[in-house]
Amino acid sequence: LDASLENLLNKSATRVQAQWRGCQWREFFIHVRNMIIYVQRHVRMWLMRSWFKRIRSATRRLQPWVRGHLARQEFRRRLGAKRLAERKAAEEKKKREEAERA
Repeated sequence: LDASLENLLNKSATRVQAQWRGCQWREFFIHVRNMIIYVQRHVRMWLMRSWFKRIRSATRRLQPWVRGHLARQEFRRRLGAKRLAERKAAEEKKKREEAERA
């Protein structure tokens, strides 16, 4: 082969090699990008899970107190109604006794 043809073949071989190397690097960077996206998704999922666990533990801690508070309110309301009824009955009894005396 003459020098110009050999030079041309070498150039085209070098170009093909460079294209192949570039293709490999593109594949590598796409793979790295996908891995980064994968890790970001998992980190977001971990953060959401930790946030959810924190909220869930707070509600579990708060729920018994709220139930107790509502039960105390209900008990006091019923107790107040009972005392009011007793007071009214005592007043009516007192009025009846006063009416019988008169």
